[in-house]
Amino acid sequence: MLIASVKSALTQTNFIALDPLGDENGVALNMEVIDYDFVKNGNKESLYLEVAFTLSRGVNEFLVKTYHTRLNRQSKDPSRLPTQNQLASQAAKRLVKYFIADISPLKTHQLREFKPFPSDLEYVVSYAKRKNYQGAIEAMQKYKGNKDAAYYYNLAVLYEALASETENLRYLTEAKHNYEKAIALGGYKDKLIVDAKARFDNFYVLLNKTKEVQKQNAALIEDRNSMAGSSDDEYE
Repeated sequence: MLIASVKSALTQTNFIALDPLGDENGVALNMEVIDYDFVKNGNKESLYLEVAFTLSRGVNEFLVKTYHTRLNRQSKDPSRLPTQNQLASQAAKRLVKYFIADISPLKTHQLREFKPFPSDLEYVVSYAKRKNYQGAIEAMQKYKGNKDAAYYYNLAVLYEALASETENLRYLTEAKHNYEKAIALGGYKDKLIVDAKARFDNFYVLLNKTKEVQKQNAALIEDRNSMAGSSDDEYE
């Protein structure tokens, strides 16, 4: 498990590799603990963690991200302070969340360009500008006219926007299906559609695999955090 592996690296070795993270496209995730420090002094303790995340296909690295965090805790009763391992687990969880946010299509704030809408659907653009993505999608679904590559591309963009707004992977899956329909209906000849789908596909499988690992760790994290949350406060 991702977070458990980071925790293991803190106490056993400073380098681990999970390969492959996504069997579908041969993506490997390597994590290297760059720096780690834990200090406890009376009723105060501090932990610093810095981790580099590297995504690669074969020998080719295509994304390297480094994150660091410091957690400080203090308590009038030192016995209520979290243990070193509990604090390390919290720090690892935070860095993993940073990484997921950076690789996720849900978190990429980029401009999206619609293809021209038929006259009956031009009002959908105003819905989208007001971030009423659900309303825009419902309007698209009620449309009885020609559903060509542009139609499915625009619908995919709306689902992707809704996924970004709600952080719901179900909508991201809908976006994927509609991008595929757009390509199948001739969108492979349209640079805008091809580029959008390539960008979307780049991290789709990786995101789902990473989310699965995050979900597997949820129970462990909740248990550790309930134990680690007994200190009085966090100091700067």
